[in-house]
Amino acid sequence: MDLGHVCFLQLGWEISSIPCPVKVNRKAESSGAAAAVVWPSAVFARKLRTMILEPCDSLAATVAGGPVAAETDDRHWMGLALEQARCASLVGEVPVGAVLLSASGALLARAHNRPIAMQDPCAHAEILVLREAARALGNYRLLGTTLYVTLEPCAMCAGAMLQARVAQLVFAARDPKGGAVVSRLGVLDAEPRLHRLRWREGPGARESQALLQDFFRARRAGKGGREA
Repeated sequence: MDLGHVCFLQLGWEISSIPCPVKVNRKAESSGAAAAVVWPSAVFARKLRTMILEPCDSLAATVAGGPVAAETDDRHWMGLALEQARCASLVGEVPVGAVLLSASGALLARAHNRPIAMQDPCAHAEILVLREAARALGNYRLLGTTLYVTLEPCAMCAGAMLQARVAQLVFAARDPKGGAVVSRLGVLDAEPRLHRLRWREGPGARESQALLQDFFRARRAGKGGREA
């Protein structure tokens, strides 16, 4: 089994449904042998892994106390969160992505929504980065951390951030139906406060909204095929 086959299997896609450069065993093809199956070329497979699989792998992306990124502005980190949101859409999950930074600005974890894949109603992007960072650091208190997420958190995720003592939240698009920071509820500002968590609206709202609209439009048209 070559790299191209592994790439597609991890994404759950059929090889034959993806147009790509291929290599064919011509001798086997002429004899009708099974080895004549069309596989993606190694070059294409490597590009696929770089473009899609690696950004989607939240476990591989987790680095406890790793090197601080040179670019620490909101647009950079929200860009990583948007990459995760795109990965979610590719695998049929609602496109929401998140990243968590340490107090020093190092990337601790990144993830996207995975309630369908994990069969877990709590597997929102924010919850997954909190869990992963807590395991990596060996501490359920994530003091001084900053969480970037592409959509305004729900009440569950906002409450989890308070419990984890996250220092700061930056989100892209508002969620008029379920947002629990400013749209529907004000969980982070409710008195008496369990913990003072600073929050602000950051860049990427338009991109996040477009991803969500495209996802739900496709699902309504019968192309999504899954419930979120």
